[in-house]
Amino acid sequence: SSPTAMSLLLRVVLICTISIAESQFPSSCSSYDHGDVRLYNTYTNDDEDGALQLCYSGTWYSVCDYDWDCSDGNVACYQLGYDKARQVVHNSDNYFGYWSHIHNYYYSCSGNEHSLGSCYSHYTSSYHCSSSSDAAGVRCVKASDSSCSSNGALRLVGGQNLREGVLEYCYYGKWSPFCYLDDEEASVACKQMGYSQYVAFLSPGEYLWNINTTYTGSLFDHFSCSTYGTES
Repeated sequence: SSPTAMSLLLRVVLICTISIAESQFPSSCSSYDHGDVRLYNTYTNDDEDGALQLCYSGTWYSVCDYDWDCSDGNVACYQLGYDKARQVVHNSDNYFGYWSHIHNYYYSCSGNEHSLGSCYSHYTSSYHCSSSSDAAGVRCVKASDSSCSSNGALRLVGGQNLREGVLEYCYYGKWSPFCYLDDEEASVACKQMGYSQYVAFLSPGEYLWNINTTYTGSLFDHFSCSTYGTES
């Protein structure tokens, strides 16, 4: 085909792609309440994953990822109707799509609040939150995926095999992730699950399937255990 025809085809494809994104995620939130949140995701069909956006003065704004951690993510997921956060994501436009508006406030939650609006919010300069690349994201867990029956039990989730993953513990009927573990605690955890010892802490992109997550600060620890141990 001619260059003109190829150019026309490219333009049609691009216009259609943009139109679909805009129809799914309009920039106006006039029909929502101030402080409502949603997940923006143009890359996958996972409703529980996305860039976190806040309704502010009639417009959807991306939430700043400065100091974004697991406590903030848990509160956001709870507000969205999920049980808790499975992962928190920085630079979320790389994983969920570009958004032009970002709110120059970041949040500090204890994890017990019911909405981001109940957390402390702090204004930050455009140095920390200047574009969609500074947007916070979250991957939430549905309530049906997080129930458990044996208080104190441990499990590893998200790994390529049963011996690696994010460590979660059963606490009053719900699986919850540990935010921090040291070497001794990791060793005890592996032995509790029937393995001989822990091997190493893993970087997010090294072995886990959730390789698109950026971890900073006190976030979910994930590690690998060695083979099953035997009782002596």
